[in-house]
Amino acid sequence: MKRFAFVLAILVLLLPAACFAGPFGFDYGMTKDQVVHIVGGAHIIKDEGYILQVTAAPKPDDRFEAYLLIFSPEKGLLKIIATGKTIDTDAPGTELRLAYDEMRDALSKHFGAPTKTLNMATPDRELNNPSVFTEALLKGARLLICNWNIDAAKRKAAGPVGDHLVGVILQARALREDAGWLQVTYEFEGFDQFAGSLHK
Repeated sequence: MKRFAFVLAILVLLLPAACFAGPFGFDYGMTKDQVVHIVGGAHIIKDEGYILQVTAAPKPDDRFEAYLLIFSPEKGLLKIIATGKTIDTDAPGTELRLAYDEMRDALSKHFGAPTKTLNMATPDRELNNPSVFTEALLKGARLLICNWNIDAAKRKAAGPVGDHLVGVILQARALREDAGWLQVTYEFEGFDQFAGSLHK
């Protein structure tokens, strides 16, 4: 009896880690009802059709303030778009670019080097100048983005956080000419098919 109680206690301790092993604790296949039950109704920003946006997560990250979740009726959670907190920055985007680099390095620890990186501006002479980085980002004249294509080997190397993932995207976004934020997107298996079915 004591042995059974000990095993049960260990399972209780391990269960939360096993259940909430995905990005921010959101697991592939979760239902909308499960997420609402975990984070609480008070944290819902938007609940419309296959979309749920919340301000809390099973494993929250202090760098992020909202999570937009996309669900398939058949397969559950298929995509996470995390919105970072506002980062005050200067015109060259020093603080924003530093935060981007730190997040890229953190993601690389799980998924290796990015598959592709784009840090480029349009030919516009004024907005092509690094001294107006944030303004160019705000006006859509510059991109700072990288992505990871997640294959079976990378999923295995990443451990539970990589389960069913097929892609990760990190992008720097501008809010104003003196502020921006980071957006991180996690896409699970089956999202492309689900998205395609919406346009049929």
